[in-house]
Amino acid sequence: MASLVTISQKCQYALRAMYELALHYPSDRVTVLSEIANAQDIPVRFLELIIAKLRKEGYVRSQRGQSGGYVIAKSPSQITVGEIFRAMEGSDAEINFRKGYEEQYEKTDSFIFKSLYEEARRAISQVFDTKTLQDLMEKRKNNMGAFDYKI
Repeated sequence: MASLVTISQKCQYALRAMYELALHYPSDRVTVLSEIANAQDIPVRFLELIIAKLRKEGYVRSQRGQSGGYVIAKSPSQITVGEIFRAMEGSDAEINFRKGYEEQYEKTDSFIFKSLYEEARRAISQVFDTKTLQDLMEKRKNNMGAFDYKI
């Protein structure tokens, strides 16, 4: 089944970059862009723009110099997925459905379908606004434990 929801590549990359930085928290060890890019399969040139925006919004701190790089600015438990998406797309950004799903109902009882889509948007936003980077890290930890076979 095709997905009805579209999340921009920019938001997906921003979430993955923040997740990678969160994996190093609470250490103050800086992470260089190439390390984030390689770990999360993000083009470095695109990552530079994303990190600059996240730094401007206060989610990332930078350290200059030969041993420079980036660290997450807040605890992963204090940063939600929704915050990251809004930092990238603007505070009034909303979840969008693929073009055509709403337009096809404009002629007949459109209010029924528009209210359905609005309810779905609210539900998706609620998930993104309650899931933190810490939640994602815990999910990783739980999944990695499931595959820890020792002989």
